[in-house]
Order: sequence, then structure tokens, then C-alpha cells
Amino acid sequence: MVEITEHVKCFIMDVTENEKNTLDTLRALNGGTYELVDDALMNASENSAKVLEFSAKIDELNDAVATLTTEKTDIETQSTEYAAQLETANNTITSLNEEVSTLRNY
Repeated sequence: MVEITEHVKCFIMDVTENEKNTLDTLRALNGGTYELVDDALMNASENSAKVLEFSAKIDELNDAVATLTTEKTDIETQSTEYAAQLETANNTITSLNEEVSTLRNY
């Protein structure tokens, strides 16, 4: 036996087959109901916007990482070059100091 305990306003609509399929899919995705579909769609829209925003930020940060990696490589190369120049200069200084010492002994 069915007992009606409340009155609910209902509507009958004419829809095309494609629209019905879309509505069926929407209902299935929303837990078998049409209630609060607009809230779910609004949240999905907001989340989609956030995903786009975060994707753009990720791209921006990836570009920054690539730039910093290139700069780091350049700095490491310069550091190696400077270390070689420093070693050469120190060797030259040592050699000249030895020559000065030898010349003083004459």
C-alpha cells in the first residue's frame, strides 16, 4: 500500500531523444536525482576554472624552473672556469715566488 504524505509539484516535459539521453546521463552522474544539479554544475564550473588557473601557474613555475636550471648550469660552468683560472694564477704566483727566491740567492 502506498501512502502519500506530502504534496510535491511535478512537471511533465517534452524532450527530444538526445535531450532525454543527456538528462539520463546527468541524473546518473548526480546520484540518480536531478536535485541540486545546478549546485553540482556550479561547483564543477568553479573547479574547472581553478584547474585552468593551477595549470597556468604550473606552466609558469615550470618555465621558471627551466630558466633557473639554465642559469645554474651557466654559473657552474663559470665557477669551473674561474677555478681553473685561479689554479693557473696560483701556479704562476708560486712559480714567480720561486724565481724571486732563486734570484735573491744569487
